[in-house]
Amino acid sequence: QDFWSLLTDHDLSYRNIIALAFYCIYTGQQRVASAIEKEAACLATSLYFNLLQVPGSGAYGTFHAVLFEKAMNVLKHWPQAGGNKRKHRSDGAEPQGKKPPKAPRRGGPSQGRDEDMEQEGDSDDEEVVLSAQEMTKIKQLLIGCLKDLIRLLRCGHFSLKERQDSTQHALETLVSLTRVELTNEDLSYSTDMNLGHVSSLTQLAYMATSILSTGAHGEVTAVVTCLFRLLLPNVLMMGEGGSVAPNAIPQALQVISSQAVGYACHLARQGGEAVMPVYRILLQHSCWRVPDKAEYRTRVSQSVVKMLQALPTPAYASFLEWLYRFSRSTKIGHRTFGLDMALALLPEPEREIDDNVQDDHLIYLTRMFLLEKMIMARCSDVAPNVRGRALSCLSQCISSENPSIILLFQDFFASTLTKTPGVQRSNTPLTGNSTALTPLGMTPSPGANTPQGESPAPRDVSFGSTAPGGTQNLFTMLGERLNDDKVGVRKAALQAFESLVSISPTPPSVKEVEIIYQRCMDVSLSVRKQALQSLTAVLHKNPTLPHVHKLWLEGVVPAVMDRETTCSEKSLELLEDTILEQIDDVGKFQNEDSDLAWNLLKVIAGIEGQELRRYLGKACNIWSRQGKLTARLLKALSTHVSSDHTEAAWMMMALVAKYCPKMDYSMVLDNWQGYRDGRGVFSKDTVSSILQVMGSIAGNIPKHKINEIMADLKKLLRGYSCDPGMIKDLVWTLEKLTKGCSKEPKEARAMMDEWATELLRRSEEYLSSLVLNEDLNTANLDVMAVVRHLFTVGEVAQLCPAKTSKRIILMVQSFLVDNTKLDELPSSQGMQLIAAMSQIPLSQLQGPALPPTIRAHAILTIGKLCLQHDDVAKKCVPFLAHELETSPHIPIRNNVMVILCDLIKLYSTYIDHHIPAIAACLKDESPLIRNQTLIMLTQLLQEDFMKWKGTLFFRFVSVLVDPDEDTRKSAEFCLVHLLSERQPGMYFNNFVQCVYHLNSYQHHPVYNKFNESERERKMFSLAGEANREKRRTIYRFLLEHMTDENRFNLIGKLCSEVLEGFVDNVLPLNAETSQILQDTLSILSCKEIKLASLKANAEEDALNEGDAAGAAFHRATNKFLTQVVKKNMIENIVPIIIALK
Repeated sequence: QDFWSLLTDHDLSYRNIIALAFYCIYTGQQRVASAIEKEAACLATSLYFNLLQVPGSGAYGTFHAVLFEKAMNVLKHWPQAGGNKRKHRSDGAEPQGKKPPKAPRRGGPSQGRDEDMEQEGDSDDEEVVLSAQEMTKIKQLLIGCLKDLIRLLRCGHFSLKERQDSTQHALETLVSLTRVELTNEDLSYSTDMNLGHVSSLTQLAYMATSILSTGAHGEVTAVVTCLFRLLLPNVLMMGEGGSVAPNAIPQALQVISSQAVGYACHLARQGGEAVMPVYRILLQHSCWRVPDKAEYRTRVSQSVVKMLQALPTPAYASFLEWLYRFSRSTKIGHRTFGLDMALALLPEPEREIDDNVQDDHLIYLTRMFLLEKMIMARCSDVAPNVRGRALSCLSQCISSENPSIILLFQDFFASTLTKTPGVQRSNTPLTGNSTALTPLGMTPSPGANTPQGESPAPRDVSFGSTAPGGTQNLFTMLGERLNDDKVGVRKAALQAFESLVSISPTPPSVKEVEIIYQRCMDVSLSVRKQALQSLTAVLHKNPTLPHVHKLWLEGVVPAVMDRETTCSEKSLELLEDTILEQIDDVGKFQNEDSDLAWNLLKVIAGIEGQELRRYLGKACNIWSRQGKLTARLLKALSTHVSSDHTEAAWMMMALVAKYCPKMDYSMVLDNWQGYRDGRGVFSKDTVSSILQVMGSIAGNIPKHKINEIMADLKKLLRGYSCDPGMIKDLVWTLEKLTKGCSKEPKEARAMMDEWATELLRRSEEYLSSLVLNEDLNTANLDVMAVVRHLFTVGEVAQLCPAKTSKRIILMVQSFLVDNTKLDELPSSQGMQLIAAMSQIPLSQLQGPALPPTIRAHAILTIGKLCLQHDDVAKKCVPFLAHELETSPHIPIRNNVMVILCDLIKLYSTYIDHHIPAIAACLKDESPLIRNQTLIMLTQLLQEDFMKWKGTLFFRFVSVLVDPDEDTRKSAEFCLVHLLSERQPGMYFNNFVQCVYHLNSYQHHPVYNKFNESERERKMFSLAGEANREKRRTIYRFLLEHMTDENRFNLIGKLCSEVLEGFVDNVLPLNAETSQILQDTLSILSCKEIKLASLKANAEEDALNEGDAAGAAFHRATNKFLTQVVKKNMIENIVPIIIALK
């Protein structure tokens, strides 16, 4: 029977039914609606949707736009757990002064109706608390409503084709429902599923949107465009109102995004050609509007790659062509996302070539294009963020385990194609106009060559050429990035360089490993730590290369003394993993890691490992406090003393035994006895290590054994047959054994004095036999015997200074004088030296000349004696200072310089007026002495044993133009990172003085009034046209490390102290002062003196970093400072320049 006739027969008006449904729907949506009213609203919505399904409903006019929208709004009221926590008024009365809403008139304007119906209860009314049962029932009713809506949309006689507003509202509601219920189940987006088997709100919402997109309810392109615009926030994982997660992206948003991406792919495959242009716009907007956060970029790029799978090959190639142009945008965020896209696309299989693909798009289908043009090309981007991200992406690609990417790099290494060499930065934009991105709400033009809504090719602000060609250019580019001024870029470049070296088919060269090694001394903590890690990775990839061993040790081992705790800890961790934990008993299975550890220890134990042993000793000290030097380690080391690792094992045992004095002594004594009996082959270094071990465990050795060992040691010392290094170990071990032999300090001291006196007496007799022998023939002199006696005196005298006689001191002093040089001196100067040498007899000073080796060791010995005897230091310091200036022998000058620097710590009053002579070593002909002097003076200045007095500052800055590159770099490091931190105004305070001093101008009434010798003046002078560039190098360095305040003040100071001097005739304008004038004008016009805040790239750098607030601050600061500088220029500087002219 006809439904409408049935209503008539029962005297029921469909208009009343619709009015009742509207009332229930409206009441149930109020904030104060009760559970029953909400249930009634759901039932009324289902009733209305079912009523619209009845054939003939259109003829009776049952559809009303406002009612349909209100019914759709009911679906939005999905009850949430934790919501609706406020209670309703208990009396249930209507608020006073509130009239019930009027029913809308049919056909009236929707806006007026909305305003009438949006009136809600009084703000004091509170929401109802729904019980769990009520929430469950309402959810079931809403699911039923949604199913009724799907049935309505499926029925053939109902269509929203002519009602675009209702269609849009329905899509908005349905898309909002996809964000309500979190479900991890796999969704099916088919429109033909049996609704009885579906209970997921999200799946039902997507089914409804699919039906709306079929064309039955409007033009497919228009409906899908609106749908994709609404889905875009879901794809981009945005929160309510387009908000971005402040920290990690919530799991719920990730699930919503995954479902939206899957649905978009489904719609693209089902919709065919009608959907593809809009689908392309969705992909473009996903790239364009991705939030500028790393996690968002990574996940959205993965989503876009997944959506690209739905594109046919021609459309896929066309999109990649757009993506390439997008990756060259002026916006940093776009270029960065282009890198994420390239990284996500690389693991994807390459598309098969389609006949429909344009010829100029074929290149975009290759992985090599993504690698070279979209990743490598960005490694030299103008923005540091992009450079760093590109290098990080390159590193991930190189270290990837994906077979496709591995094959790609194998092809890259094997490629012999001619590439464009190098990547150059450029700020030249591409030609052509740029238009805005078409919003997703607009319909693309299907007939256009370039679909409307496609982003144009943005301006290329970075490159004129493409990617580096071949591995050599890639290594070169990474080497340049390792010297980048941005920390993040250097660190990322280091990771990429390490990965590239690791996968290279050829072993890394010395130069390549040195590049990583040099970053171990980077000023940035994070770069130093990364360099340590990278160097270790290269070591484990190439465990047999000697140059890798050497550079790893030189980079990692000294880092245990790094000024930053975390870097020191990283070095200790790597040393522990690579060396300490790999030491095991010799009988156990030896793997590649243990072989590597012993090879490294052999290098440390070798001739070039002296400095490394000192750092490794520091590491052992820290490990001992951490309890990592165990008895098991010593036992394992002891098993290697008779293996191929003898020397390395004893060296390591000598370092460890200092902190494990309870170790088993029997093995050590057996090896010592074997050495004394001539059993086996023992190198000098091995014997020295055995001695150090015995000295460390002296307290654990029985007394009768100690006496036997002490007798052997005394015998060796009395024989004077050991080299100086072993003599030092013999004396040290004898001292420890003496203290271990007796628990009473006085008894130990008496025993020590006994053998010390004997050794000093023997050396005194031997040295006096040489000094007092007027007929001594130096040609037959046993130089090493003299050296051993001198060295023994120096070592023993430090232990027992009271037993050192004046006679033996005089004997040592006799070896200091270069008699051939003394004869050439004026008589007055020679007499002064004789007096300074404590009235040594003239006959002793006029003997035959001694070899420089003896004199160099005699100076070391006298230095040790000076440390113990104040009177000796007072008498010898003038002679040592004179020797520093006049000796032609490098070892002698070096030893004197080191001794004088050591003596400053004890006798500053004696050394102060000799500091200029020490500083003059910064211009020594030997690079070794120059570098040694620089390091020693820096340490003294850091420890406040020396002050910036006189010409010392100018001596230091002169090293900035040293002919040796390593010395120049050391000077720059010391000045910038070690010394200027303690004296922040040092460069500004000495700048004007520096102008006069470097030009050696002596006639100014105030400046350059230092007391310096003519020799020093000539040695450090940079005056004249020939040295102009050297002076400017120093000026630029000082300016670069000044603050803006100092630069600003310096401009005025140069004008008043230099230029005004020429105006007032304080400085005559002649050949001598012309260079001063030229230098001053050059300084005032150089770019380094400009205020950093006024430099044009300050604002650009902030923009490149994405810091809009920072850019605005730089703009305002720039404007203010420009006015200040202009005013200062006009009032103070211009008048002087005019007068000078």
